[in-house]
Amino acid sequence: MKITPILIAAAMTATGSLAVARLGGLGAKNADPKAVKVEMEILAALNKMRKTKSLEPLRMDEQLQAMLREQSERGARGDPAAKTFELRIKTQKLAPHGYRLQYLAGTHSNELLGEIGKDADTQKALALEYADIAIGAFFVPDDPPFFQVAVMVVQKPDPMAGKTGLSPEQTDPVMKEAATTIKKLCYDTALRNNPNLTGNLIFRVVIGGKGNVEKAELISKTGMDVFDACALNAVREFQFPAPYKGKPVTLNHPMRFVPPQGGKTIGRLSPGQVSRVFHTKEQEFKNCYDERQKVKAKLGGTFLLVLTVLPSGKLKSVDVTTDELGDTLLRKCLLGHVNELVFPEPEFGGEATIEFPLKFAPP
Repeated sequence: MKITPILIAAAMTATGSLAVARLGGLGAKNADPKAVKVEMEILAALNKMRKTKSLEPLRMDEQLQAMLREQSERGARGDPAAKTFELRIKTQKLAPHGYRLQYLAGTHSNELLGEIGKDADTQKALALEYADIAIGAFFVPDDPPFFQVAVMVVQKPDPMAGKTGLSPEQTDPVMKEAATTIKKLCYDTALRNNPNLTGNLIFRVVIGGKGNVEKAELISKTGMDVFDACALNAVREFQFPAPYKGKPVTLNHPMRFVPPQGGKTIGRLSPGQVSRVFHTKEQEFKNCYDERQKVKAKLGGTFLLVLTVLPSGKLKSVDVTTDELGDTLLRKCLLGHVNELVFPEPEFGGEATIEFPLKFAPP
């Protein structure tokens, strides 16, 4: 709201003689205690009114207050320099966003407040969400004595003007937590189906007035539908801080997902493919075991293999990570047949690492 500055020339001059001493110069800090008391009473009453409207209290602008005290004294004395006040405000850029200036005269604060209450434009200014105030009073010991008062409400800019209702400092921690959840619940699972899954997700999230996610969508996807849907559902469950003034905020937030191996392509063989290949040598593995079990009746245990399969399907390497059998001849026999295995070409065109246990137990 832009306030149109209007000068109200109410009691700018006082009738009768001015039998008053100068107070250390115009607008001096050692103003008459009676005038200071009226200023504080007016400020307290106006802030009480603002509290009923859930508005922050007005802050007294001390620089403008000194100027208004000077202006009120000049007005009471009929000093022509009083007419240049608004030019000074404009020249010094003391109220660049607008102001409301009202001049009053009265014998006590309640009378002065009554005059303020009658002015619709001043009331509109006092209802601004962001504003400061300056009140400058001058005591005139006339017969009867009265107070010459200037009230100026200065509009202040909305501190969030041109900004979103939530700062990155407020949203980033939430989205960081969301990224951790998505990795655990969605990405790690997706890597089992595509170990090379790499991509960017860009979320567009509408954050409601209480910080809840009102709407979420993906404006950039990885192309793996199951993973994308899982990530989107996860983000919908998060809670953000409440936005400024409770106004919904739209947040665009990117996340990048890269597999542990980085840019290296990893092949994939399904459990079914691996089992079928090992099944082709099942009898040979059994023969190896039966031959040695005749010598060692209690021979048994797990023989755990880790194999690296080339993109062609041929074996690159075979490692034994667990050997509960502990029989050198059986180990040699088993590995001889393992090295004869030929696998299908791994999906995605890279080397595939597989783990497979051979388990043996005496009859």
